[in-house]
Amino acid sequence: MSPLQEYRARAEGVPAGDAEAWRELAQWATGNALSSQAWEAWERVVAILPDDEEANRALGRVRLEGL
Repeated sequence: MSPLQEYRARAEGVPAGDAEAWRELAQWATGNALSSQAWEAWERVVAILPDDEEANRALGRVRLEGL
């Protein structure tokens, strides 16, 4: 199974609303050079936890002056 196939299989098994599972998948995808899939997984984390620092940082979103 290729890393992309494994990502898809893992993503199918993530329960709705499980930010930690999406975080783990995003980290795994990053480690396996699947940048588009990592981005997708980080987007899912932010959809569940909008203020998540790690996910926002991974998506290039940073806070300026507390905004």
